Amino acid sequence: MKKGTIQTLSNIFPSFFAKKFYNRLLNPQIKKIRKNELETLKKAEKKVLIIQSNKIQLYKWGNGENKILLVHGWEGQAGNFSYLIEKFLVENFTIYSFDGPGHGNSSGGKNVMFEYLDTVDKLITKLDIKNIVSHSFGSVVTIFALSQIPNHKIDSYVLLTTPYTFSNYVSNISKKTGISNRAINIVLKKIEKERNEKIDEFDVSKYVQNINVEKAIIIHDVNDRIIPISEAEEVAKKWNSAELVAITNTRHFKMLRTTEVANIIIEFIGNKNTTATTVLD
Repeated sequence: MKKGTIQTLSNIFPSFFAKKFYNRLLNPQIKKIRKNELETLKKAEKKVLIIQSNKIQLYKWGNGENKILLVHGWEGQAGNFSYLIEKFLVENFTIYSFDGPGHGNSSGGKNVMFEYLDTVDKLITKLDIKNIVSHSFGSVVTIFALSQIPNHKIDSYVLLTTPYTFSNYVSNISKKTGISNRAINIVLKKIEKERNEKIDEFDVSKYVQNINVEKAIIIHDVNDRIIPISEAEEVAKKWNSAELVAITNTRHFKMLRTTEVANIIIEFIGNKNTTATTVLD
């Protein structure tokens, strides 16, 4: 069904399409894993952890001094970081990643979006993580997770894009499918009822002011069509510990497979100077 048709019908029958979209949020669609991703995953030490009744697939590479946790985005999986993982291994890092609830090889329950949040804070504390790299929706859940463990200090945090608010992120997903605003508002109210919290409270730029992170950078492509860079700018404005690094020619996903991005991350976590608001040609 074409986006225009979906938008028209979801305006006429918002409850029906809201239910379908909500079910998609509970059951993320995972893209086929690339060959290079499979090869990197095969190299990992694997362990299954039980977190909130879910079986979470954990991966570990290397045994370097600096430990990094990689947090993938919505409808992604740990293998999405395969290019970066190979670069980090050369630099002698210890790398952890995992398949979020309902993603990859991990099971999920009733509301995987929020189970993801609760999974991240458990992994950070259990593994004693001091360095984090997150992508897209992974940045949302990581920031919210860090707000729940303010006594745990993170030395370096790299956000590969970030939305401004949770509701904006849901709206961005809906635009890809053509779901109308009427239907999306129904979905957001349903989430509010289940969480017993107002959606407006899930403001990334507010939460970053209350997390224990020594230094952070937000890497965002100026031409990102999934999450506009203006959202990252709003977060950076309200986060004293963070600097925005604006890049080009990577869009939303290619940055995970870009040498310049890998180099920025390695230099930043390695305590070398990184210039804010740099545009890569």
